[in-house]
Amino acid sequence: MQTIPYAQVQVNLAEIIGQIISKNERIKVAGETGSVVILSESDWNALSETLRLLQDEISLKSLLEGHQARQEGKSIGKPATEIFDEL
Repeated sequence: MQTIPYAQVQVNLAEIIGQIISKNERIKVAGETGSVVILSESDWNALSETLRLLQDEISLKSLLEGHQARQEGKSIGKPATEIFDEL
């Protein structure tokens, strides 16, 4: 993650936003009292959904069971291709 001083962000905000969106990267903005991270809306949505899933007990249990099954070389449920064919 690239770090940019706050003063540079003030001057180049439009360019920095374009870079974040086009390259899907995160940029740390360093100020005198601390730092913030700027990320694309798509990154924010993905992180928010991940947090939502991890906070939901049923979803978390399912994720952990799937992870454990993969580690053991087992398959659970239908293959993704079969699920998509049913849609």
